[in-house]
Amino acid sequence: MVPRLFAPGSQSHIAETGLRGFAQRTKTTMQVSVTGRHVEIDGALEGHVHERLQAAVTKYFNDGIDAHVVFAREGHLIGADIAIRVGGGISHQSHAKAEQAAASFDLAAEKLEKRCGATSAGCGTTIRAGRPRRAAGPVPS
Repeated sequence: MVPRLFAPGSQSHIAETGLRGFAQRTKTTMQVSVTGRHVEIDGALEGHVHERLQAAVTKYFNDGIDAHVVFAREGHLIGADIAIRVGGGISHQSHAKAEQAAASFDLAAEKLEKRCGATSAGCGTTIRAGRPRRAAGPVPS
């Protein structure tokens, strides 16, 4: 007797071949490194950095490759430098200063989101529903 083959895509076929975990394994998260130069980085700040950058990048691009965030003491202020790389050779950087590390990161992340939005709209990486694209030149009246 010949064993019955399962139809591709059926639950039994997925369970037998292990394809259910394939989609979960292929989705990657962006690698984020957080460093402090003469600034102590606690777990809450690092978690905030990971969540905010992941949300900012996936808003405009499919997935990011990596990001580097450096907090450094600059006089009495703390500076935050953010550098990200996304697919297609696109990279962005931003810098901001504030009295607190979290505040400087939030300011730098806002700048970064604006730059990602401009790049995304210019090259058509993702389609954002509800936002019409602007014309390249002046609008005729």
